Formats: sequence, structure tokens, C-alpha cells
Amino acid sequence: MSEKKLSRRGFIGGLGAAAMAGTAISLGIGMKDAEAAAAPNTWDKNTDVVVVGGGLAGLCAAVEASQRKAKVILLDAFTVTGGNSALSTAWFNAADSSIQRKLGIKDSADDFYKDSMDISENKRDPAITRVVADKSSEAIEWLKKQGIVFLDLAEPAMGSPKPRAIQAQGYGKQLVTTLTELCKKQKVEVINRARVLNIYRKIKDGKQRVAGVEADITGKKVRIGANAVIIATGGFMNNKKLVERFCPQWSKTLVASTPTNVGDGIIMAAVEGADAINMDRALVTPTLEVKTKIYLTSGALSGGAILINEKGQRFTDELKGYTETSIEMLKQEKVYEVMVEKCHPKVTTFIEKKILERGDSVAELAQKLGIDAGNLEKTLETFNQATAGKASDPFGRKIFREKLAPPLYAMQVSPVLLLTLGGLKVDTGARVLNIRDEVVLQGLYAVGEVAGGYIDYGYRTGDSLMYCTVFGIIAGKNAAQEKKG
Repeated sequence: MSEKKLSRRGFIGGLGAAAMAGTAISLGIGMKDAEAAAAPNTWDKNTDVVVVGGGLAGLCAAVEASQRKAKVILLDAFTVTGGNSALSTAWFNAADSSIQRKLGIKDSADDFYKDSMDISENKRDPAITRVVADKSSEAIEWLKKQGIVFLDLAEPAMGSPKPRAIQAQGYGKQLVTTLTELCKKQKVEVINRARVLNIYRKIKDGKQRVAGVEADITGKKVRIGANAVIIATGGFMNNKKLVERFCPQWSKTLVASTPTNVGDGIIMAAVEGADAINMDRALVTPTLEVKTKIYLTSGALSGGAILINEKGQRFTDELKGYTETSIEMLKQEKVYEVMVEKCHPKVTTFIEKKILERGDSVAELAQKLGIDAGNLEKTLETFNQATAGKASDPFGRKIFREKLAPPLYAMQVSPVLLLTLGGLKVDTGARVLNIRDEVVLQGLYAVGEVAGGYIDYGYRTGDSLMYCTVFGIIAGKNAAQEKKG
């Protein structure tokens, strides 16, 4: 698909709402009565920085701003912090990290940058991609300093040509729990069930700048004055109207996401005049278990699992890309993921929960799945030959690990909408831009999945969490400097 850049008028008008600032927009789903508004005369609360959203990007921004002596309020619409990051398996895509160096893996920021641009066919924002490449190793050290523990493991995970995917201990839940506790320890005021409705603006020294926000906090409207606002509200996967508008091909796909990912931040910023890019891009991952609707990380595929159809045959290189693999799955009547326990620690969890079918022989597994045993036997034999380096893979797969031999496990899988990839246009300082690449409001930032330019094309395992961390830190640093703005 070609890059889609949307002006404020095009974005809001495309939703069937008012295109001019100062007029209310109501989507029925998502933000209600969002409007560009002048600052009120009085505030219910005052702070230096407001962070809107408590996923990894928002938490990193809040921690960094707080450590730079800014007074911070973090508002999260959900009942707990964490966002989509809490649902993740905590993979980070990094270049020349201390974990890689410890394992003897040679890498560089330049190679990371080149691979990032190559895998996206040069569609990623080159300046933002350069920042992530240069800062990824530093970001891992920053996380370690905050108490995040990483496994001594680096994988050439899905979509990555080199072993750059490293994993935080305890998965996403532990990751966000550690940072949330750190926020509270640093006196960041963390408020849940707090949905931001509007951004307020003022004119100072002839420039339009942020003045604060209005939030619905457990049913009460609260006006919070601030010198900087960091939008970290995630994507719009759970806003059916926006998905139908921008990603209609995935509108009927199941969603695995925090319920509050409905596009609030994008809409609020669009009202202020922000540009939005690549809104038609989405990450659809192939490994949702059909019966329970529980998502198994695609890391199991990187660990040696394969996908077969109702005939017991493979039909694609499972690691060529999340969305590309999902598209191939939609061409089959049924799809099963076949694995061994060593493919990924999450497989053990699925075994314990009795989600997987077990076969102590290939024939037994085939019988349980209702597929041809001869086809499955041949499929596994061919794949294991490639895994052992005795033959090339017929689908061009390059990454192998575990031999697939009994006991085997399998489950029926379906693609699931995991992320929307486009979002607000930002510069390398995480400042929100308009269609002319000008700063929309002094003191307005956007980080994580709400911001476009990096994860939009050529997604690799760990790209999102790394983007969230690098730019969360940048936004926190810059927002703290607005204290006297």
C-alpha cells in the first residue's frame, strides 16, 4: 500500500465530523465532544506534565520526566495501567545491546538502521528510524536502571534478519508493574479510570501552546493545568468505526487489545490541527487460538513451530512477516499451529491450561486434528530436514530452531488484529506536527503506538516496545524542560 497522509480536514472530515477547530465532533464510539478549546480561568489541579495513557510509552515518559524534577500526573482510561504492553511477551528489538554483546553477537546501530529501512522498503521515517537505531542499546540500559531484568537471550525473531530480539523477565505484566510502582515511588500521581476529553491551549509569546487537559475521572470532569501534555493512548483497534474507515480489510477480524484503545489521542490531536500518517496500516498476527480466543505469542513460530492447513500441509514461510503470514492464512479453510514444548515458554502455559492437542505420535496428532496423517508426516519430515540444515526450505524460511518430533502439540489458529500501526506525525523530539511539518502546539508530544513513522511498515518482533521506550524517554525529557513554559 502507498503511504497515506491525512490532513486535519481529511481526517476529521473522513469520520463524518466537523473539520474546523472549535466545533464538536461525536463519533458515537470513541471520543465524544472533543474540541480545540482555550484555557479556562481556573483549574482543578495543576502540574508540570500530564501523560495521557499508561502503557510502556506513557510509563517511560512519566518516569523520565519525574526523574528530571517535573511534577507529573499520569491519566489512564483503563482500570489498571499497562495498556497493550501488559499483554505482550516483552520482546525488544535492539542493536548492539549489552545482552547481545554478552552472547558474542556482533551488531551495530548502522546495520540496525539499514535493516529497518530495507524491511520497510524505505517507507519508515528515516530520521525517526535513525533515532531508534542509535538509542536502542541505551534504552535497554535505561530500563535495566529502572529495575527491568532481561533474559540472557537474543533471538532472530519474526521479521528480523539478526538475533536482536531480547526479552524482559516476567513478560509484559511484570514490565509495566515495575514501572508503575516506580512512578508511584517517584511521586507521579497515577490516576486510573481517567479519560482525557480535551486539550486546552493558550497563547504565550505569540505562540500557541498547551495549557492543560480536561479529563473525565470516574464520572467527574476535572480540568488540569500543565505546561506539557504527552499523548500515549495507543492505537484505535477497539474503535470499530475507525477500523472500518481506515482498515476495512480487518474490520471483521478478532481483536486482542486493551479495551480503551479507541483512538482518543489521535482524535484530540487532530482537533488541534495534527497530521496523521499511514492510518491504513495494521499488524495482524497469526496465532490466536480459535476456541478460547487466547493469543499465543508469535515467538513460538520463531522457536520452530509451523503452520499447516486442513490438508496437513505448510503453505508459507511462517516468519516472513505478521500481516503477510495472516493474509496467506485467510486463503486456507483451516490453519493449525504445530509445535513442541521447547518452542517457547508460553507453550508450557498453554499445555498446563489444556489448550493444546497432544500427539505422542504424528498419527495420533493427525487423528485429533482430523487431517491426513501421511501429509502431516511428510510435512514434518521436510521441515525437520531444513531445520537440520540438510535441505533448503521449500517456502524460503531461513530461521529454524527446534526439531518437530513427538510429543507434538497443536491448536487451530486464526489471525487477530493486534495493533494499528499508523498515527500522529511526530518529529525526532516526539513533538506533534501538522501537515506542514510544523509543531501543532508547543508542549504537545505523542509517543508509542499513537505515533506513526516507525512501526508502520516492515514490523519486526520487539519493534513496538523499543519505539515506545526510546520515544517515551525523549518525550519525558523534553516535556520536563517545558516546566517554565
